[in-house]
Amino acid sequence: MNHQELLTNIPAQKRFVYSKLLTLLKKEQLSEVVIMSAFITMEGIYLILNELKELLNNQVRVVIITGFMNDFNNPRVLEFLFGLKNLELRISKNVGFHPKLYWVKTYSGECSFIIGSSNLTNNALRKNVETNLYSEYQWDEIIPQQIQELYNQVIEQSEPLSAVRLTEYKQKFVSTQAKYITASSESPLFEPNSM
Repeated sequence: MNHQELLTNIPAQKRFVYSKLLTLLKKEQLSEVVIMSAFITMEGIYLILNELKELLNNQVRVVIITGFMNDFNNPRVLEFLFGLKNLELRISKNVGFHPKLYWVKTYSGECSFIIGSSNLTNNALRKNVETNLYSEYQWDEIIPQQIQELYNQVIEQSEPLSAVRLTEYKQKFVSTQAKYITASSESPLFEPNSM
């Protein structure tokens, strides 16, 4: 098995990380899907929303783990995901949570993943210059076992998103955005120098 492929976005050749991600989410007999992404946008979710809903409707375990790094994730995105029935949405307690991993397992023991630089955003999956590795393995091989160990550590250092935690993050996000807007409007675009 052990098929491997380098993934990047080359729009002129109609090659996108997104295409391989869709293939991954449409595999037959999926038992579990794990997405670890530091940054998630609504546009990124829309790219895979139909597949996510179908997986959830078919009782496939879907886990998305993200975080609050740099207050990047818009609370509306988290609120939307929070509302998807059967989706397990977890927030990392690690301030430096920054992985990008898309991982699926099948009932027959196959394990496939995309790991690299692409967050769950439209730009990362379709536009930006990204470097990702796509790999397929049998579940009992060393790489899937190492990914499972990483996943176990991340799960231990995360918590399910709760309504209370979401409300707290919304307040922090709004405060951060207000500070950013204030700082931007107060600093001049150009400052004269001695010339």
